[in-house]
Amino acid sequence: MFPRIGASLKRKQAAAAAGATFANIAVAITINVLTSGWSWLVFVALAVLSAAWVGLEIWRATPRRGHGGSTVISTVPRPGGAFVPRPELTARIVRPLLSGKAGQVGITTGLAGAGGFGKTTLAAEVCERPDIKATFSWIDWVTVGQEVRGAALADTINDLIERIDGQRPGLTSPEQAGFRLGELLEEKGRSLLVVDDVWTAEQLRPFLNAGRGCTLLITTRIPDLLPDGAEAVVVDQMSRQQARDLVTGGLPELPEELREQLLDLTGRWPLALGLANGALRRAARDGSDVAATASLLLRRLQERGPTALDVTDAARRDRAVAATLESSLGVLGDRRDRVVELAIFPEDVEIPQQLVATLWQKTAGLSPEDGERLGDELAELSLVTRRAGTTDLRLHDIVRTYLRYECGTERLTVLHQSFLDAVAATLPEPDRQPVPWWTLPTSAEHLWRTLAYHLAGAERTDELSTLVTSPPWVIAKLRRFGPVAIAEDLALVRTEPATDLTRFLDQMGHLLIAGTPDHAVVNALAQRLSQVDWLAELREAALKAVDGVPRLVPRRPLPDLPDPALNRVLEGAEGQVSASALSPDGSWLAVAVNDGIRLWEPESGRLIRLVDAPDIDDDVLALSPDGKVLASADDEGTIRLWDTGTWRTTSVLRGHSTWLSSLAFSADGEKLFTLDSDGNVFTWDLPTGVKTGGFKVPESARACLPVVEGRLLLLDRDGLKLWNPEAGTHTVLPEEPYTYVINVAVSPDQRWIAAVGITGLSVYDAGRAGKLWHTLHHHLDLTAAAFSSDGHTLATGGEDGIVTFWDTRTWLPTGRIAAHGAEVRRLAFTADGSVLASTGGDGTLRLWTPARARTGIDRDRDGGVKACAAPADGSWLAVAKANSVVVYDPASAEPREELRYLGGIDTLQTTLDGRHLAAERTSSVCVSDTGNWQSSHSLNHPAGRYVRDLSIGGDIVCVSQQDHVVAWNIGTWADPVVLTAGETGGLQVHDQVPEVPDSRLDTLKRRFKRGSRDVHYLEATVAPSGSWIAVKDGNRLLIADTGTWKTLKTLTFGTEPDGSLIVPDESALIVHVDGKLQYWDTRSWTLVRELKTAEADAKAGAWSPGCSLLAVVTEDRALRILDARTWACLTEFRLDGEVSGCAWLSDDRLVAVGGHGISWFTYVPGDEHGEPRSEQPGNA
Repeated sequence: MFPRIGASLKRKQAAAAAGATFANIAVAITINVLTSGWSWLVFVALAVLSAAWVGLEIWRATPRRGHGGSTVISTVPRPGGAFVPRPELTARIVRPLLSGKAGQVGITTGLAGAGGFGKTTLAAEVCERPDIKATFSWIDWVTVGQEVRGAALADTINDLIERIDGQRPGLTSPEQAGFRLGELLEEKGRSLLVVDDVWTAEQLRPFLNAGRGCTLLITTRIPDLLPDGAEAVVVDQMSRQQARDLVTGGLPELPEELREQLLDLTGRWPLALGLANGALRRAARDGSDVAATASLLLRRLQERGPTALDVTDAARRDRAVAATLESSLGVLGDRRDRVVELAIFPEDVEIPQQLVATLWQKTAGLSPEDGERLGDELAELSLVTRRAGTTDLRLHDIVRTYLRYECGTERLTVLHQSFLDAVAATLPEPDRQPVPWWTLPTSAEHLWRTLAYHLAGAERTDELSTLVTSPPWVIAKLRRFGPVAIAEDLALVRTEPATDLTRFLDQMGHLLIAGTPDHAVVNALAQRLSQVDWLAELREAALKAVDGVPRLVPRRPLPDLPDPALNRVLEGAEGQVSASALSPDGSWLAVAVNDGIRLWEPESGRLIRLVDAPDIDDDVLALSPDGKVLASADDEGTIRLWDTGTWRTTSVLRGHSTWLSSLAFSADGEKLFTLDSDGNVFTWDLPTGVKTGGFKVPESARACLPVVEGRLLLLDRDGLKLWNPEAGTHTVLPEEPYTYVINVAVSPDQRWIAAVGITGLSVYDAGRAGKLWHTLHHHLDLTAAAFSSDGHTLATGGEDGIVTFWDTRTWLPTGRIAAHGAEVRRLAFTADGSVLASTGGDGTLRLWTPARARTGIDRDRDGGVKACAAPADGSWLAVAKANSVVVYDPASAEPREELRYLGGIDTLQTTLDGRHLAAERTSSVCVSDTGNWQSSHSLNHPAGRYVRDLSIGGDIVCVSQQDHVVAWNIGTWADPVVLTAGETGGLQVHDQVPEVPDSRLDTLKRRFKRGSRDVHYLEATVAPSGSWIAVKDGNRLLIADTGTWKTLKTLTFGTEPDGSLIVPDESALIVHVDGKLQYWDTRSWTLVRELKTAEADAKAGAWSPGCSLLAVVTEDRALRILDARTWACLTEFRLDGEVSGCAWLSDDRLVAVGGHGISWFTYVPGDEHGEPRSEQPGNA
């Protein structure tokens, strides 16, 4: 019911399926030709038909997006005032954009640091062109500006993401936000993103990350910022004719001498020309003598400089701006100061006219109407710009810089204070102290975002420090903007409460993402603060804020609360993280991902760089002992060596012909040992880049590490072996029976070998190769290991996400960390051992302080849960772990029974009455009698094949296997029946799995028939009573009676449904198809309701016993409670690590399970019209 198939995954599956099919067809044709003597003509005909069919299947399997024209976001600015096209520049910008060859196009100036040349205007003009709109399905715009960095930049990107996706992610790192933005833009099809006014490489980097999913158009006044390979278009002074058109636009004819002098004195600089044109148009509107006004402007320009402006001279440009601005300001008379007062607003933001009017009413007593008229006048004079359709004002950064200089520091402080006083007077309680800023209207978004900036500008340091940690303010900003907005405020102060809150957000901010309903994130804040004593006031306020609304309350301590040893969580490495390397000094952490090497700064948590390596193998990385060289490999076995100071490639080593399993440096860093999937081990001399040796080992070898005396340690399917590279001989290291080694580490002095696997930790003394020194069974199912640089500490990680520290002098465990909600993939220490980095299957990187590790944690009992099930009466809860099913007493949350299995459990399901529990395994289903838990019955596939999609109801158990469904009746324990689907009829019943015809004619008919109806991928859902079954067959759902297996009804859809779900009372069948939920009445089999839903990414779900609620767990690790009638989300709770399932124990109690174990919740429905009962933002 809840599959989520991303577009990129479908494309990969389509390509893989097409490739495999093409290979099969080619082989079949070749065999037929060779064995039947067919002529070459028949062969060619079949080959052509094969290629055509493969192409058709690729077209059918690949998702397509209807192109109904471009979506141009309203944030694209429209040129205001006089506008003069510059076609010679526009053509140079448009050409690479339309060609599709340039991933980035930059509009810059030949003068570093110079603005006002019209880069933004050109970019906006390009976005409005019909050919650009026809080419790009999505066009968006973001303005950066000189002052936007860090959390503020991340929030700017979050704004973009929210526009595209409708959900605000709350990412605190600009780089992580950039990666997420790129994913969304890629899904949009061919997209154009304009990044306007970039000042630093730090600002540009996140957008380069996003640019992997779109085309970037970058405007910057710093030419060197443009990335290598970007198509650069230099925009400087206008041509003489363009300058004439701009300065005289909308004016009567100017005397030629005046006009030409204006061109010389403005240097044909678009900003100065526009300001001059604004002043002249104002004079014409007022009936003044335009020529006289132009003469006055010329005199002012001449007084401030030479007779011609050299635009390459920054000082002269400043004087020209001052002269032209003063000409415009001069016509305002005593209202000139109102313009100067605009200097208090932040750079590159749209200033609401209402706030401007508030300021002017405070400083000059202007009425709102007078303020609006003055705003119109400023726009006419080109002193400010306005986006089409709005009254908001925006200052050009050069104009703002001039106004701030005119204002001076002391006056700026006074103006900030006056502005704050004016705003405070509009609040519901204007005289209250401290000012209750959290009662600002919800519509005042600008103030919510910039209030801390104004408090800092007003030098109200104490008020600012109090506000940014004030519970009402924090809660209001969290529910509206997410944790990033809070982090922006906290960055402005240096107090102990701010530091405490910052640390909490570093650890848990990724779980505090504002969504719908917005009160859910406040509840999550309250529950996750339960163990943070120093933030008790914030927790109490958060609890008060959610009183009366639907919410999830943990009944027991959450298993995913941050371990005390946690420093910070790093996200942004999509999917499972495998290969990583931590620099010896801890200054960077490198991770191999599918598009390159991503580098984090552990201290700040910032993703600081993406090293381009498009074909990198994300399973192998190696760092030299001194940290100066990083080795990576691509999928074809080519090795690259990177200088970690410059992150440029220093050497490329070629010799392998297939992908690599392992990379390792020698202790002196002079040699590199490489192992490929064919079992070739090569030795490379790094100073020369020459391969100096090699030998062959078993192809199953997957790790290669140097040890003492020039020997190499290799791990293959038979265990550990010490090889002599020169002789090509080896010694097998002894191991205990049934040991299976997963990973291996060698101490820095190459004395100790630590092998980890399913039976625990095996320790070898490398100097005594034939002796197993220790076998430590303290912890099983280990997956990763790493030694500290002094060799005194070993860290191991396991499938349960636990990291254990060992003292190598005593080989006793010294501490443990509950690290990940999935298996630990890699571990690495800094040189001084003070920080441990871990990567996990939950897609996160985490940094730890080993000194804070605890001696005992509780996850041994509950961790690593794959599935769960509970009956309607909630009398027991069963959870699937690695090799067992544990049955809990829901009242005490204590285990009652443990059912052990050989091999893993993929799915658990139970009947409504709870009499039977079914556990899906690889090729069988184990059915347990819940009255006697240790009594079970194994249901094996009749043909010994794999099973999937377990479904149980009443006495009927079903599994699917490609083209058929196997059904058992566990009431009679009779032999199973096999169900297949006919071309047009209903289900067909068989005693055995039908054999597939193997004649050449039948095979070719099946191969070439469109839709491939002879191969059915069936999926069955059993009604809770077991009386009927729904079988999905392509775009059909076949409803059958399980007593007779007669087809009762066939439901046909336009596209293949993603899944189906039967309401426990069997009143409705819910089908997820084409992004909608269709409710079918099971009495009349008519469609009664259709809902759009945002829960298509749900991966598991469970109905409440009363059928009024549905709990789902989603791909984004959230537990959501939905109203079963409207499908509206009532509340949600985000969990850390993998989340695999959920189950109700009663109408108000449920659990969610995953990598961290079992989370026990009480669902509180709240008041019928429950509203938060704490202080809330004012009304709009």
